[in-house]
Amino acid sequence: MLPSRPARLRRNPNHQGNPLVIRPIVPRIVDQVAAMLDPEEMENGARTVRACAQLPWEVRRNETADKINQCMRNFLRQSGCKKIIPIGASSSGGGTGSAFSILLAAALREPTFRSRALQGFPDGLLRTPVLFVVEPFYRAFANANDSNHISRIFANAMAFRIESEILERRGCFTSIYHLGLSGPSGGAVLDSEREVARVLGTSIYQYLKHWAGSIKPVKVNRPLFARYSGQDTPERVHERLHSTLINPSGNGQPLAS
Repeated sequence: MLPSRPARLRRNPNHQGNPLVIRPIVPRIVDQVAAMLDPEEMENGARTVRACAQLPWEVRRNETADKINQCMRNFLRQSGCKKIIPIGASSSGGGTGSAFSILLAAALREPTFRSRALQGFPDGLLRTPVLFVVEPFYRAFANANDSNHISRIFANAMAFRIESEILERRGCFTSIYHLGLSGPSGGAVLDSEREVARVLGTSIYQYLKHWAGSIKPVKVNRPLFARYSGQDTPERVHERLHSTLINPSGNGQPLAS
């Protein structure tokens, strides 16, 4: 566990595996979030601070790749499949999930990390990840009295959207499915973690259930549509609203050109 003050990283002399690889980003993270690295507080996770999640990821990078390799070996023994498509589930507003989903997808495209994770396997075994993401609106409304907490949640969500869009264009994600879980009027439709987890799990279950019969044929035979292009920015909303007012249809939607 990292101490709080002074913030220093030291290799455990009793560690029997590979020595820890301290990447250049680690000292910068420690300098910025040193006050949050108290051993007792680290048990509570990242606390909506993405750097607190990135720190153990960077320090345990090689160990993470080894664990992925072990998981794939166990999975292949149980399933006997020829290809593995990683499916991730996360929230975009928390410090841990929004950071780990980005870091893992980027790492799987990095030659050093990928070769370690796929040691003993052909490169084609592991396909591009698919990600299901819960938007943080329900969490923000639940913490409406804490403006600082809300700001961090929305900042994480915005950072995730920017980074995931960049990674998707680089081929790090096949698709990213966003679950909003909020109503048009601004109220949260689902406001408990149990209900949100149920919707997220059901969405993934339905995706797996209908993958072979419905989803895969569509993805193979049609162009991909999951490209985030800023459709929810004020400029885009104004453009669509202006088009609707000029060319209304019977149901209030723009007429097809």
